Amino acid sequence: MNIKNLLLACILCIPTACSIQAQTNNTSMHFDGNGHYITRDISLSPLVTSNSDFTVELWFSITSPITGTCGTPFKRLFALYEAPTVNNRFEVGECDHELHIYYPTPTGYILQAIAPALPPGCHHLAVIRSGTSLNMYLNGSPTPIYTGTIGGTLTFNTFRLGHWGGGATPGQDWMGTMDDVRLWSIPRTPVQIQDFKDSSLHGPWPGLVLSWTFDQAGVTPAGNNTIITSAQDMSGSGNDGSITGFTLSGTTSNFVQNLCPKQYDVSISDLPALFPISLASICSGDDVHFCITQNGTAIPPLSGSTSVDWYYSDDNGINWTLDPLFVGYCFYAPHVTYTGCSTSTTGNIGRKYCAKINTGSGGLNSVYTTSAQDLTICCPIAPATISLSPQPPLPPGITTLCEGNVSIDVTLNGPLFLPNMTINWFVDGNPYTPSNPTSFTYNGPANPANSNNPNQLCFEAVIQNCVCPAVNVKTCIDVDPQPVCGTIDGMSSNLIPTSIPYEYTICPGNDAIVGIVAPFTNCNPVWQYHLDTDPAGTWKDLLGTSNSVQNTNILAQLAPPNNPLSPYLWTSTTTCITYRVECRPYNYPNSGCPPCISNEVKICLQPEPVNSIITGGSNQICCMGGTNTSLLTVSPYTPNLYNYEWFQNGVTFVGNGQTYLANQAGCYVVQISDMCASVTTPPFCIDICTPVPIIDCPIANPCACIGQPITLSGCNSYNTCTNTGPLPLIYTWSANNGGTGTTGGINGCEFTHTPDINGTTYTLIVTDPNLGNCSASTTLVIKPCQP
Repeated sequence: MNIKNLLLACILCIPTACSIQAQTNNTSMHFDGNGHYITRDISLSPLVTSNSDFTVELWFSITSPITGTCGTPFKRLFALYEAPTVNNRFEVGECDHELHIYYPTPTGYILQAIAPALPPGCHHLAVIRSGTSLNMYLNGSPTPIYTGTIGGTLTFNTFRLGHWGGGATPGQDWMGTMDDVRLWSIPRTPVQIQDFKDSSLHGPWPGLVLSWTFDQAGVTPAGNNTIITSAQDMSGSGNDGSITGFTLSGTTSNFVQNLCPKQYDVSISDLPALFPISLASICSGDDVHFCITQNGTAIPPLSGSTSVDWYYSDDNGINWTLDPLFVGYCFYAPHVTYTGCSTSTTGNIGRKYCAKINTGSGGLNSVYTTSAQDLTICCPIAPATISLSPQPPLPPGITTLCEGNVSIDVTLNGPLFLPNMTINWFVDGNPYTPSNPTSFTYNGPANPANSNNPNQLCFEAVIQNCVCPAVNVKTCIDVDPQPVCGTIDGMSSNLIPTSIPYEYTICPGNDAIVGIVAPFTNCNPVWQYHLDTDPAGTWKDLLGTSNSVQNTNILAQLAPPNNPLSPYLWTSTTTCITYRVECRPYNYPNSGCPPCISNEVKICLQPEPVNSIITGGSNQICCMGGTNTSLLTVSPYTPNLYNYEWFQNGVTFVGNGQTYLANQAGCYVVQISDMCASVTTPPFCIDICTPVPIIDCPIANPCACIGQPITLSGCNSYNTCTNTGPLPLIYTWSANNGGTGTTGGINGCEFTHTPDINGTTYTLIVTDPNLGNCSASTTLVIKPCQP
C-alpha cells in the first residue's frame, strides 16, 4: 500500500470497527529508567506455542546518557519471556544508544549489538521472527539492520516494555519514550511494516495480539494521570498492559505528548491568494486554506480511505476537539475563529490542527495521524474606547478644558487582553509614551505648541494584536483658549467727559456710541449693561452681542411707546447706565475658561444745572453822590460746569460771571446753562433813590419884613424811595449873607434867619444817611418887604 499525505488530524476510531473509543490525544509513554514497566500476560495468544512466529513493532526515543562504558547490562526496550521462570527470553534494548538484542542460540544466550549508535529523535523498530530467521527493520527501511537465526525452543507467555522479565536491575531499565506498540503472532512483511508504521491500528487485525497507542480515554499528556492503571489495547482483544512504577504525573514517567514526526503534515495557507504564503497566525475570522501534505505537496486520497477527521487543540495538544465543518484532504475554511476572545487575557490562542485519515479494507482499519500544525489565532481589538477624566473633576456642566497645563486620567477600555497588546499613544498627533499603556495620567499642556488642532486635546491609541489590523481609537476633549479682553470707550462727540476715565455725561434725549477700541481675542464678545437702579452686580446682555460698536439709542430709555424696541428700560429714578463687554470663551457656558471682563464705560444723564440766587448788593442806590452802584453776586457759582449770563429786566444782556456792578434801576437775573439745559435765578430788583428837598415859605414872618427874622421849613422834604432805612434825613441849611441862622424843628428841618435887606439866598441840602449820604439841595431867595 502506497500511502501519500494527510491533513490535520489527531486520533479517531471507526465506531463500527473498534470496541474502544478512539481518543484525540497523540500521546507517548515516557520511561525514566527507574523500574517502570508495562506488562501483559499473553498466555492465551499463539505465542505460547514453541517456536511461534511473531512481530514486534513500536516507535521509540532514547534519552539515556552515553557513558562510553557499554557492556553486558543494557536498557530493555521490550522483552518476551516465559513467566515465572524467565527461562525463555527474547529482549531488545540499547546501550549507549546502540541497539542490542538478547536471544538464544544453539550454544546459549548472547547479547549482540545490531546497529550503530542512533541519532537523537524518534525511530521505528520492527522485529520479525519467521521460523528460525530473525530480521530487524529500522524506520521502515526495506533493508533489515539485522538478519540472523534463533536457535532453541522459545515459548512466551508474557510481554513487557521497559524492563526484563525478572526482578530489579538498576541501570538497565528503559530511558526514553515508546508509542504505537504492536505485538503480532505472525511475521509481518517489510511492505506491511512500511505501509502501516505511521498509522494507528484499530480493531482486530489477523495475528494482532495487542496494540498500545497510549491514546486512551482519561489521559492528559504530562498531566495528573494517577488514576490510569493500564495501557489500553486498541486491537479489541482486551490485552491491556498493566502499568507498574510510573509516577503518572509531570513530564517524565507519565503519558506525554508524542513529538515524533509524522508521515503527513498539515499545510495552512492563504490560498487562493495570487501569491499564497504559509500562515503561522491569523486574525480571528480570517479565511484559511487547510491541506494534508507530504514533503510540502498535497496528497491525493489514500487507497482505501473512508474519511478524514480534523481536530484542533487549544491547550497545546492535551485535549483535541473534532471540527465537523472541516471536510476532506484540502479545503477552504472561511472565517476561522477563536470563540474565547471575550475572556482571553493573552489576546490569542496557540491552536494546533491535525487530521486523521481513516482507512479500512476488508474490516481492517487504521488511522494515519498528521503532524500537528501550529496556528496562532489572534483576537481583533473590538470594541475599544478611551475614557478621559480631568483632575480635579470638572464642575457640573463644564465639558471643555481651558488652555494651559492640565491633568487628565486616561483609560483605555477594551478586552481583557488589552494590557498585553502593542499600544502606541499619540497626544494631538505627537507620539506619547505613558508609564502604563492602558491607564495613565496625562500632565501637560492642553494646547501643545505643535498641535494639529488647537481647539481640542486628542488622545489616540493605535492598538496592534499580532496580524490583526491595527485599531485606531481616538477621543478628544474640547479646549478653549484663554479669553483676552480688549478695551471699550465712548466714541460719539456728544459724550461729555468727566474727571474719571471712561465716565461721561450726556444730554437727556440724545443717543451715544460706545465701541471697541482695542480688540478682544479668543472669545465671543458680549455687550452688557447695568443701570444704577439695578441690584449691585447684575448685568444684562444686549442685543447685537457681536457688534464692535453699540448705539445706546436715546437716553434715557423709558417705557413704550417712547422706544418699544429698547432692550432696556429706565425707571424714573435711573440716571446712569454702564456698559461692558464680557469676553466669553468659545464653548461658553460649558467651558473651563472663565470669561474675562472689559473695562466699564459709564454714561450718566447730564443733570439740570443747579440754580443759584443773587446776593450781596443793595436794592436801592442813589442817583447822585453816596452809594450809586450795587455789586450783585450769584451763588453758588461753578464755572467749570455752567455758563452764567446776567440780564436786566430779562431782556438786556449786561454781562457774564459771578458778579455784576449795577448802576441802573431794574430787575436783574442770571441765566445758568450747560450744554443740555438752563435755569434762571430769581430776580434781584434795584430802585434809584433821590432825596427831594422842599423849602416852605416862612412861617413866622411870611412877608419877610426888613429886619425881621424868618423861619424856613424843610420838614416836608422826602426821598423818592419810600423807605430807605431806619435813619432820618439830615438837613443842612445855609444863607449866603445876613449872618448865621439857627436850626430847629425835628432833626433840624427848620431854619431861622434874618434875611438881608437886599435879599438872601437860602440853600437846603437834604441827605439820606441810609444811602451813603446820598443828598440833594434846593435854594430859595427871599428879599424882605418894606413896612
